[in-house]
Amino acid sequence: MLKRTFIFIALLSGAVLLDAKVAAPPEATAPDAPQAPAAPAPPDAPAAPKAPEVPAATSSMASPATASATLASSASSISTAPVAASELFPQAQKFYTQRDYAKALELFKQSAEFGNIEAMYMAGLMLYRGEGLSSPDFAQAASFYQKSANGCFAKAQYNLAILYYQGEGVTRDDVQAYKWLYLAALQGEPRALEMLPVAARNMDATQKALAISEAKSFGRM
Repeated sequence: MLKRTFIFIALLSGAVLLDAKVAAPPEATAPDAPQAPAAPAPPDAPAAPKAPEVPAATSSMASPATASATLASSASSISTAPVAASELFPQAQKFYTQRDYAKALELFKQSAEFGNIEAMYMAGLMLYRGEGLSSPDFAQAASFYQKSANGCFAKAQYNLAILYYQGEGVTRDDVQAYKWLYLAALQGEPRALEMLPVAARNMDATQKALAISEAKSFGRM
């Protein structure tokens, strides 16, 4: 039994060797070289940002040309627009306080042209004193006092009376002096009240009556 087993193993071993010779392993071939990986495609370049769209002009948005024209027109109107008397007078007062008399006088005159009776008085006062000038100008002072006095400014009425009384810038006239003193006194100007009896010394009754009559006529105008 052992002998048969040995023979069977020997036969089996020979069959295996024979099969090994017949079925030779195929020739080994070099493995394919690995292909280089394809270069990755470059990323898309970012698109250039779009310029912001300019909104179409509408009725509420003026074009640049129109806006420029409007600004130019506005600047022109501002530069040529007259300054109101209410703005001129405070400026004139400021320059007067700062002793810039030439500038103050100029502005008082401009304000007077707009009908400011206090500016007329101040212009007359500065002209009488010669402030902002090389010398006093009594004739111009009288002219500005007259305008302010006609507007019932008591201080101007008093100063105009003094010019008539002294004959400065106007022809000396006792009747006109008393008339304007009388009108200023009616408004409570204390200097006029004190000056009335002084001015009356140079007048007769007829002159005094005429002065009072003219003053009353002025008051009814």
